[in-house]
Amino acid sequence: NLALKSPPIKEQDIVAAIRKLLDFRRAYYVRSTGAFQRAGTPDLVGWVRGIPFAWEVKRPGKDATDKQKAELERAAKAGGSVAVIHSLEEAVEALQNMWDYR
Repeated sequence: NLALKSPPIKEQDIVAAIRKLLDFRRAYYVRSTGAFQRAGTPDLVGWVRGIPFAWEVKRPGKDATDKQKAELERAAKAGGSVAVIHSLEEAVEALQNMWDYR
């Protein structure tokens, strides 16, 4: 059986699509990378329409680490909208939930 499989989507590709969405929505955000931040810092942190958010981006089927979950909890306690995002569609849904909540 020679079934063709697509390669798994890369986290960086999901982040790139989400960044385009955030740019379109005129969000201010930073992409966390590198060794100069606390372990577990969410991948995308910023504001959109005055609402703070912190999103950890993962490939489908993957979950945030305990450190990442702890950082998301800290952001939520500080008033931010937090989510673990696995796709562009989940990012759209997270934005909608933020606006519906406010």
